[in-house]
Amino acid sequence: MVQKKAFLNIYVSSYPFECGSQNISFAPRAEEIEACTNENVRRQKLYVWKLLELAVGDLSGMDLNSLNLRKDENGKWQSDKIYISLSHSGNVVAAAVSDSSVGLDIEFFNEKKFGKSLANRIATESEKSFFAKERAFSERVCALWTRKESEFKRKGEKIFSPLFTDALSAPCRTFLLKCNNESYVLSVSGKSVSKSSFVTPFDNVVVIEEIK
Repeated sequence: MVQKKAFLNIYVSSYPFECGSQNISFAPRAEEIEACTNENVRRQKLYVWKLLELAVGDLSGMDLNSLNLRKDENGKWQSDKIYISLSHSGNVVAAAVSDSSVGLDIEFFNEKKFGKSLANRIATESEKSFFAKERAFSERVCALWTRKESEFKRKGEKIFSPLFTDALSAPCRTFLLKCNNESYVLSVSGKSVSKSSFVTPFDNVVVIEEIK
């Protein structure tokens, strides 16, 4: 790893944003984006990669092309220099860079989507107490979902099985964000999670509070 000191930097932005050329110099990612037939997903993949370029560029002496990036057998990007995780939802993209394994998930908060039906499918008995805390039920469900997703991504597993992913004991933090009057929930999981630091390079996303 490049830096000895623990770090976990989370970059968040709505898109599109000014990024100069929209060309992706890293051929494997450029090919992924080119092959994407859904225009919205294609744009998300493009801008989240551009955000990652910013995040890596802000680390001393680094750029994306020096990371020796490759995908593991489960499709997760790997590097021998730093750890990364990407996520996008709605009109927001997010990228995390860390000195240790990291998983990131962001979800546009839709009250109907994150209701009792989903809660019953993803929550273990011990996790159901999480819903009883002071906060809207659907917001808690969204928080639990993103925690499970981020932990799944941190571990680099192949199949996402929410009922077998322990969200509450994982090294994870969850935050409520606002962008253009819309709410998003973001969770990040990692050994360096206590060092989590948000960067909003275009000042178009606001971190409202941590969901505990």
